[in-house]
Amino acid sequence: MLDGPHKEEKMKVALPVMGGKLSPHFGQCEGFALFEVDETAKDVSLLETMTSPGHARGFLPGWLADKGVDVVIANGMGRRAMELLAERGVKVFTTASDETPEDIVRAYVAGSLEAIDFTCEGGDGHG
Repeated sequence: MLDGPHKEEKMKVALPVMGGKLSPHFGQCEGFALFEVDETAKDVSLLETMTSPGHARGFLPGWLADKGVDVVIANGMGRRAMELLAERGVKVFTTASDETPEDIVRAYVAGSLEAIDFTCEGGDGHG
């Protein structure tokens, strides 16, 4: 029997991908690589690769939040998409890494992923 409440420290991390790499733009990706991260063990595992449902205005942030995503790691993202994700409690991390999606998540978990401040202008909510 466990002493006290048992809480697993797992989070879901999504990366927009194109051609197996981090997509240069969140809203115009082919799909998303969804990883589960055990924060305690620092274990990263690919849950699934999902085809993007399309680039409808403001849709992707809610779609990802509904899938239980806690963190989105992206390259370029519109300011409105960032706001919509934040409203749903999803953290956004922007980077210019050209590593594989799994290596990017591993670097994020290790705290060694370089952050960049990169938002796409336009404010159309496409993100």
